Amino acid sequence: MDECDTNSHEKASLKALETLRIKSSSSIFVTSRSYPDDIKKTFGSAPQIIIGADDDNLQIYISREIDGSDNFDVIEREFRKEIIVIVSQAAQKMFLLAVLQIQAILAEPTFGEMEETLSTIPWGLNGAFEETLQRIHKLPDGRRRLGLSTLMWVSHMTVDCCLGLVTVDEEGSVIGQVHSTVQEHFCKHLDPTFALGEQTIAELSITHLLTESFAQGCCPDEISIIAVISHHPFIKYADQL
Repeated sequence: MDECDTNSHEKASLKALETLRIKSSSSIFVTSRSYPDDIKKTFGSAPQIIIGADDDNLQIYISREIDGSDNFDVIEREFRKEIIVIVSQAAQKMFLLAVLQIQAILAEPTFGEMEETLSTIPWGLNGAFEETLQRIHKLPDGRRRLGLSTLMWVSHMTVDCCLGLVTVDEEGSVIGQVHSTVQEHFCKHLDPTFALGEQTIAELSITHLLTESFAQGCCPDEISIIAVISHHPFIKYADQL
């Protein structure tokens, strides 16, 4: 159910599943995150199996991240144990949360700052997203602009600048949020950076369509159209606005 568009497909799909469950003897197996209200309302009385990351696996991941970090030499044995225990508990069986939390801790340059970050790590995705966004704002200007711009584009429809919130599928050359919860968060909790996101994207798309490459009018044949698209891949997006 997580892949359903909340605004158009999710409610209709849930209604159809509920009708099928009530009016037939069909057995229905549904996977979803646990917290959406519509999901709880529809399937709240159904038997549930909670699926989450195993604590041992989370601790192995956190341990390896510490071993591979630039701060490995300054992290004492007891502090290392403290990081592993606290982050694995705060992650609440979510690998994504553990990734964002350990990145935030290991990004600090000194022992004291790592200790302070550990003591204030958020116990929830929304808090982790906000904390990561604050870290993006603190990056050098060039990386900050790139990271925020990338998040704006992906939220409204490289990547070290986005500090784990955006990922790249190199095989398919696709950029997207690391998880659907990232887009949900930034759409519901608009950062001032994204307040004019839709307007900015529309202006850039129109500007692209008005460049000299497209000023000569319609293409004479299909081969010419394909050639234009191959040289200007963004045209397929801009033309839909």
